[in-house]
Amino acid sequence: MTFDTAGRSMMGIKPGDYSDFAAEIELQGFGANCGIGPAELIDSVSYFDSRQQDRFVIAKGNCGIPAYVDGEIHYHGTPELMAEYAVIARDLGVRIVGGCCGTSPEHIRAMRTALDSVQKSPPPPKKKLKNAWGWPGKICNRPRRQIARTGAIAAAGVPGETDRLHRRLLAGRCLPT
Repeated sequence: MTFDTAGRSMMGIKPGDYSDFAAEIELQGFGANCGIGPAELIDSVSYFDSRQQDRFVIAKGNCGIPAYVDGEIHYHGTPELMAEYAVIARDLGVRIVGGCCGTSPEHIRAMRTALDSVQKSPPPPKKKLKNAWGWPGKICNRPRRQIARTGAIAAAGVPGETDRLHRRLLAGRCLPT
């Protein structure tokens, strides 16, 4: 589900209420995507109930608001910013982390590298997140030459499946998509 800068979906649903509903109807996976950048997506995900260990929380933030510059569309979120977002998302309990609009293979590589090299830690307090990232999101002015949009990830699967994605999720891995 996508949440706006007011922290609500298009239909007025708050992230915490969405998380509660996902548990109530026993969704195997739920999450947030797109929005206006990774900082806002992290804000939404921070309201999800991280105690839902049996559910796969998904976060797929985009690389910021597109800008039309010199006849081309540019997203200003850098691979470094997306790597930082991936680590914070993982620390918040996200099991599938990825990108949406403007995310390139370079972003995904940076996210994978960060997830592999930065040790998991308790999530920072919400106030510290807001002070560090600022709301609205942290934007970098480096133009993107390669504009890409990642495809949706396949469903997380059902218990008992032996596909690679499902095995990694059950092992507690955080996967960039």
